[in-house]
Amino acid sequence: MVQLNRPRIGFFGKMNVGKSSLVNALTGQQVSVVDQVPGTTTDPVKKIIELVGIGPVELIDTAGIDDQSELGAKRINRTNEALDQVDLAILVFAGQFDRYDQTLMETCKVRKVPFFLVQNKTDLATTNVEIKGIDVVPFSCRTPNVSLLLKAIESHLPKSSYAPDVILDDYVKAGDEVVLVMPIDSSAPQGRLILPQVQLPGW
Repeated sequence: MVQLNRPRIGFFGKMNVGKSSLVNALTGQQVSVVDQVPGTTTDPVKKIIELVGIGPVELIDTAGIDDQSELGAKRINRTNEALDQVDLAILVFAGQFDRYDQTLMETCKVRKVPFFLVQNKTDLATTNVEIKGIDVVPFSCRTPNVSLLLKAIESHLPKSSYAPDVILDDYVKAGDEVVLVMPIDSSAPQGRLILPQVQLPGW
């Protein structure tokens, strides 16, 4: 049986924009500690969970990118390391979209990390932000629309991050006729499938 890849989805943004609350709302669990004090999340917090319609994923909650505390630089470095490890980045902001958010978005573009934006805390008095060419999902952790968030994750998550590789991918299209000659290794234990045999049915 081919082992499916487990996509990594990271949550990034400034301090106190509700990244941890968003993770908790998405999972329905108390994954990350939540507090009004900025900088509560100091190191990346990881959680493996199965998301409806997507499957098993690893969620990564990160420290704020605007942390100016004594250890802020180290925390930001850990956040940047996490950005290089994810298959999808969810960029969270609340209220206005400022230079920190803009820099984070540009960083994702340069590093070619797929992303979309979540404008959190929309239950508060705020102006909806629209950015040309970028999906912005409105969200409130007090009245969470998890299905909307799941749809955004599903549409932005690269297929390559969770689909197994198959031998004929990109070579044979739907409707093509294929003659497949598959030799059986006589030295293999009875009933055991070799890798090409395992991969092809997935196609």
